Amino acid sequence: MGCSVGRSNVRTHLGRRVPNFVIVGAMKAGTTSLHHHLESHSDIEIPRPELVLFDIDDPLCHPRLHRAMLTDRAVSYADDFDELFDNYSSHFADFPADKLVGEDSTTYLYNDHAPSRMREVLGEPRVVVMLRDPVARLLSQYWHQVNRRSMQQRLERALFADATLLQRSTYAPGLRRFIDEFGADSVHVVLTEDLAARPESTVNGVREFLGLPSAVVTPRTASNVGTYPTRAWPLLLRNRLWPDRSRPAGASEADLSSRATSRRSSAGTSLLGASVRLLGGAQTETPTVSASTLDYLSRVLTDANAGLDAILGRDLAPFWPSWRTAGAGQSDPVAVPS
Repeated sequence: MGCSVGRSNVRTHLGRRVPNFVIVGAMKAGTTSLHHHLESHSDIEIPRPELVLFDIDDPLCHPRLHRAMLTDRAVSYADDFDELFDNYSSHFADFPADKLVGEDSTTYLYNDHAPSRMREVLGEPRVVVMLRDPVARLLSQYWHQVNRRSMQQRLERALFADATLLQRSTYAPGLRRFIDEFGADSVHVVLTEDLAARPESTVNGVREFLGLPSAVVTPRTASNVGTYPTRAWPLLLRNRLWPDRSRPAGASEADLSSRATSRRSSAGTSLLGASVRLLGGAQTETPTVSASTLDYLSRVLTDANAGLDAILGRDLAPFWPSWRTAGAGQSDPVAVPS
């Protein structure tokens, strides 16, 4: 049974309210900023925390959940759908009928089954995809994990130890899946760089796509902007000695918020953590990465996203410093912004 549309903006499945639109990713590409921009207007509601349903059985998207399944009952999308859907739909139940309701995920873009499952449950939702320079996105994820004590290796080793770093900067296959499932007219792509440079026109572009009138967009500081160490080794050493095992590499916010995390703290460990952060320093720009590593990432991720510029109908090189145009040879070292 698919989704039905009732009066006003209410869409239902099995008699329960479901979202009108879904932000499907990408991770560290500004989905939280877009969420706040949209929700700041009275005609849109998006629940928090980030929900998880259509890719719940994907261990790369939700490693923490799946690690718990090793000692607890494994969750199956098919076998446990009724319980999972009851929990999922409960987050939309109390929103007024005249509000447009959305969901914000950072991981659906990467899951093979998410588009078809969304079709079965949501019918024909509007799909919003946020994309960022793939190298800049990867570096942001890496340092985010370093800061949260779930990354113990320097970048060049981490690339081949944590599959999510490269996977989550590979956009083209997932974007094609959503377009194939819902059609190009039902998928709207937003570049992180556009949202930063032109927030009003970008947010109103999303509102128009959702069938809403233009609105005044108040400039706001980007959400979830991290700080980065000036020296990585103190933090990496700390992470090897005192890793946060509640935060496996690649875990999404939905993954982290889905189960309670037990935390032990003491004055000693707090003082140690503060000392390590002071030794590592802090800055708002990502630390310097070697030219050879940037060149490698630029080549690999441009190849992994082959055809993306054609899908979007725009040349990405002016917006993404790491992007290589088709047939480009060796170039100067890539400078990727934070």
